[in-house]
Amino acid sequence: MTTLLAVDWGTTSLRAHRVVDGVVVETRSSSDGILTVAADGWQDALNRHIGDWRREEGAATVLSGMVGSRQGWHEVAYQPLPADAHALAAGAVMIDAATAEAEWGPVRILPGLCHRDPADVMRGEEVQVLGALGALHRQSGRFCLPGTHSKWVDVDGGRIIGFRTHMTGEVYAALKGHTILGRLMVGEADDTAGFAAGVAQSASTAGLLADLFGVRARGLLGELPETGLAAYLSGLLIGHELRSAMATASTAEPIVLVGAQTLVERYRRAAELLGLVTHSAPETAAALGVWQVALAGGWL
Repeated sequence: MTTLLAVDWGTTSLRAHRVVDGVVVETRSSSDGILTVAADGWQDALNRHIGDWRREEGAATVLSGMVGSRQGWHEVAYQPLPADAHALAAGAVMIDAATAEAEWGPVRILPGLCHRDPADVMRGEEVQVLGALGALHRQSGRFCLPGTHSKWVDVDGGRIIGFRTHMTGEVYAALKGHTILGRLMVGEADDTAGFAAGVAQSASTAGLLADLFGVRARGLLGELPETGLAAYLSGLLIGHELRSAMATASTAEPIVLVGAQTLVERYRRAAELLGLVTHSAPETAAALGVWQVALAGGWL
């Protein structure tokens, strides 16, 4: 029996998985993202969440995500494209553990990936894509990872060959919370009719900047209730993202959605309204991807 401890450590959250023989058998989640950890507190923070696993298993621990960024535990250089599990393993950095913890197993941090022309970077999504490939028994396709910074990733022959970032989630939060558009909004983006209207409006040739003011105008003119405006804004932004991403698609294959169920479902609804076919990857894709990297690196 082979065990791996895979930790997806992002800016605002941490998800730890105990993986046994390629199967996720236990998961722990926390809001202790990298922004909450003191400069000298990384090892303590890790052990606070999975110290019992490490003592019990003596297994390799592999971290992915923003923990490898400049603001994280140790900055790990981005790897260039194309990249697969072997490239990520080759770019990993091993952390020097305290002597008392040496027997608990090594700790490694994985790199992210970079794309030039246009410039783009990602950390964490790459292992989710690798895990989704394995779970769905695929070697190619277009993957969408919704989030604060949504990623669209192209894969061919098991290698990530390109990606683009859309700041959809962050723009939604900023517009809703810090501009005049949010003044009329009541509640969150859970109004089905408002969301569908926003997705439909994304077909407008006026452009996103013009469409955005229409969020306020529809509220003022009574075309949408105040309880539907947040959903309208969400649908408008996601609709524009989907249209932009699919305009450069080189394949008619279904889009593979990877991520938290709530966001995946929202993107699935928007895609369906646009006549696009989607598949969903398991929420454990990140852990499954880290397992593949560990196998490629010979760490198991």
